[in-house]
Amino acid sequence: SASRRGVALRGEVFRRAQDMPLAEMPRALAALLQIVPMDELKPVLRRCGGRIVQRMEEVLRFPALHPSRHEVLSGDALGEVLYVFAACEYQDEEFLPACRGWILLPGADILGNIRRGITLVHLLHSFAVLHTARGELLHVLVAELE
Repeated sequence: SASRRGVALRGEVFRRAQDMPLAEMPRALAALLQIVPMDELKPVLRRCGGRIVQRMEEVLRFPALHPSRHEVLSGDALGEVLYVFAACEYQDEEFLPACRGWILLPGADILGNIRRGITLVHLLHSFAVLHTARGELLHVLVAELE
């Protein structure tokens, strides 16, 4: 049944979150959002958010090893992940500030490397739903939309 497949997929994403390439994470989370009740997604979001924060911190700690930060986690991928977090109204104390910092990182040009126009809308909407769209982040996102 679809319910069993959803539970199996949720379990697989949960297990693989620690070693899954970040580029695969948005698609996996979006698929889960379509077939698993939102309440059941929160443990997966917690684990995926933690993995993303861990990777962001590695890049920030050793910036010379990662000259193009948008290749580690693009603005498009971040927008997709945040969209799922916002759809589930899931706020994470470490993930949201890390995402904010990632976008505002001087010289990274995360927003400038966005390929899909809808991503800026997803970012702005998701940060607003999660009560994080304020100050410099709000200014930068709105300026990029104009």
